[in-house]
Amino acid sequence: MTDSNWTLLPFDFRYDLKNHHLYQLDQRIFLTPTEQRLFDMLIKNRGRIVRREELTLHLWNTEQFIGEGTLTTSMSRLRKKIGNPHLIKTIKGIGYWIP
Repeated sequence: MTDSNWTLLPFDFRYDLKNHHLYQLDQRIFLTPTEQRLFDMLIKNRGRIVRREELTLHLWNTEQFIGEGTLTTSMSRLRKKIGNPHLIKTIKGIGYWIP
């Protein structure tokens, strides 16, 4: 695996861009397909705020109304698995970003 497949993140996290795997130190954090797509979208847009609407469309591939709580719940589960509340930032009422 080449170095270009990896994104280094704060707090000893690294993300395998090719296989969509998240690690902290040498331990893999297993993500559900939804959590994986959510994290992948944030990584691909690292340094910019990803609006809630963009994430909803990307995750569920629909313009139909998805309850506000659905994205919030998915983000909460992802953050719980990551175990670090500082990796993914919330911009209240707008979206999320990874610095």
